[in-house]
Amino acid sequence: MKQSDGAVAELVDDWESLREGYFPGDRDAKDACVLDCVDALTAARSGGDTARAAFHALGLVQMYGYVAWEPGPGVEERVVAALLDVVTAARGVGCAHEGHPGEDDVESLLERFPEVLPLIVDPSDDGWQGIEGFDDSDGEIEDGAAAAAVWRCPVNIAAFAREAVLNIRPDAVV
Repeated sequence: MKQSDGAVAELVDDWESLREGYFPGDRDAKDACVLDCVDALTAARSGGDTARAAFHALGLVQMYGYVAWEPGPGVEERVVAALLDVVTAARGVGCAHEGHPGEDDVESLLERFPEVLPLIVDPSDDGWQGIEGFDDSDGEIEDGAAAAAVWRCPVNIAAFAREAVLNIRPDAVV
């Protein structure tokens, strides 16, 4: 099932507002937003929809600050379990990429997630062209398909998930 552009944008906006601390509503509403993302990640993974799974895994990464400091009962455990499943699933997965964004400074990349996350589920890969700051050459992506492949790579998603888990639970074994 492909999510509409409007639904994707709304989710990204909700996740960003939760990350920034201005999500409307009480803790129950915030927890519901996070847990909906966990459920969507689980459904996408069980349905084999790798693009949606990557999108929702990165959504949880985007919201890790809330999960680390303010969640209601059971939320942290469910998020950590879902992200650890992502990390475990990527073990042994090989890829030919020289590096992944998830291996860099995750905190600074989170500011770019509102721009990047909609592209994760966009099958065209055209939107990646012209985005600055994601390559080592002139600062602008020239090959959208290559950028999309690196960002959607299970090894990249796992690197982000690992970092989020360690920020939520610094003593976790990942």
